[in-house]
Formats: sequence, structure tokens, C-alpha cells
Amino acid sequence: LYRLGWRGEIFFANDNLIGDRGYAKKLLAAIARWQVEHGRPFLFSGEGSLNLAEDKELLDLLRAANVTFLFIGLETPHADSLREVHKLTNLKGDMAKRVAAIQAHGIHVAAGFIVGFDSDPPDVVERIFAAVQEMAIPYAMVSILTSLPNTVLTERLRQEGRLNDRISLTSNDTTFMPNFRTARAPGAVVRPRRPPPRGC
Repeated sequence: LYRLGWRGEIFFANDNLIGDRGYAKKLLAAIARWQVEHGRPFLFSGEGSLNLAEDKELLDLLRAANVTFLFIGLETPHADSLREVHKLTNLKGDMAKRVAAIQAHGIHVAAGFIVGFDSDPPDVVERIFAAVQEMAIPYAMVSILTSLPNTVLTERLRQEGRLNDRISLTSNDTTFMPNFRTARAPGAVVRPRRPPPRGC
């Protein structure tokens, strides 16, 4: 890419850049050296996990390599919903302080959130909005929980008779509706869009 003349952002297309920490540290150290030798031509971004906040060495290496943006699945600020889906790594410490530790290294945290968990409280959307504000997250993506093939969630929903046969087991990027019967009324999970004001 450098020889082709590209200068700018490069995204690591990996669900978790730090999934193998030992390898990630070697890779980032090599990239950091290369960046210095070539005048730091690239800004890197990718996806990570919240437990990054506890690894200062890794945070320092990310900064040295010029990783400036990470997408992290925070999922929800509601602890019971995190326990429901076994996202226990997000419960190991204060979420806001952990995000702040990552941001303190010059890494923007883009956060992914999900609505539709059985444990979601009625005000989960308001809680997500408040969390985004509190943590100064510049980019937040809120998705609807989707039952995907060959997952524990799909098997549980099948056993409970809650899968919706009318909607395929695919992404909700086009349907914008859950593909299973949610614990709360569908209208409470997915609020209908209001039409834009006249003149917009």
C-alpha cells in the first residue's frame, strides 16, 4: 500500500485485533518501528474488546503504531443483559473508566450497542444514550438483537418456540426488526420511525 502511494487510514478487518495478545504485541511493535522509519504515513483502526483497558503495554503499542480508532462491542450498559449473553469481560470494572483509559491513549472508541435482550429494562435506550454522553463516545451504533444460525441464542429460542419463521435468520440491517419474539412487546423494542418534518 505504501509503494502504491496510499497515505491515510487502514482498517484491520478482524473482529478483535487483540484477540491473540502475544501476536498483537509483536505485530504492533513491528508496525510502530515501520511507521517511524517511513514518517508515520498510516492511521490504523480496527475492532477490539474492553479488556484492552487493563493492558497498558498493549495500549502503549497501539498508540505507537498510530492506531487511532477502535470499534468495541459495549453491547449495553445494563449488567443483567450482559450476564444474559455471557459478555462477562464488560462487567470486570467500571465501563466508563475503562473506555476513558483507552481514550486517554489517543484512541477513539466507537461503540456497538444492542437492544432486544430479554433482560433489557424499559428504559434501555435512554440508558444507552446516557452512556454514550457520559463516555464521550464519538460514534455509536445501535443494532437489534438477531438470532443467527448455529448459535446458543438460536437454539434457546427454538426450544422456547420464539423464532419467527417469517423473518430469515440473517442480519437485521434490512428488516430492522427482531427475527424472534422478544420478551418485551415489539413496539417497546423497536419504535416506529416518525416521518421527517415538512420541508426536510
